[in-house]
Amino acid sequence: MTICGLEYVIAETTDSDRWRVLAEDVLGLSQTTKHTRPGWNFYKMDDRIFRLAVRAGNENRYVLAGWDVGDESALAAFAKRLTASGIAVEHGTPLDCAERGVLGLIRFADADGNCHELVHGGHRDYQWEARPGGPHRFVTDPM
Repeated sequence: MTICGLEYVIAETTDSDRWRVLAEDVLGLSQTTKHTRPGWNFYKMDDRIFRLAVRAGNENRYVLAGWDVGDESALAAFAKRLTASGIAVEHGTPLDCAERGVLGLIRFADADGNCHELVHGGHRDYQWEARPGGPHRFVTDPM
């Protein structure tokens, strides 16, 4: 059982405009209009349908991180191991999976109370959405 990579991060904010500036102007992410939910902004950087989701709320805080575990059997093994360790595991509903763009997920809290989701089957979107301000590219110094 291994975690293959970070699929997404979800944050809550009282100031969506500041997050937009951070996501687009600092991190170089593109706000996606294909994945929508009232009160939420979704940002992408690659073929994942989103990497960062920011929801409007009463606090500025981390909500959760979603971690790719590869496939359904790995997800089941993680659920079994977490449960055996005394950690409460919640299985995601079909709506949860649709909102995250995954085929399956489980949710749990770590020892510090941070919420995590383990997922498999992340949907991919290979069509890039143009960023405001025109085309952008990575620029590096000569080696």
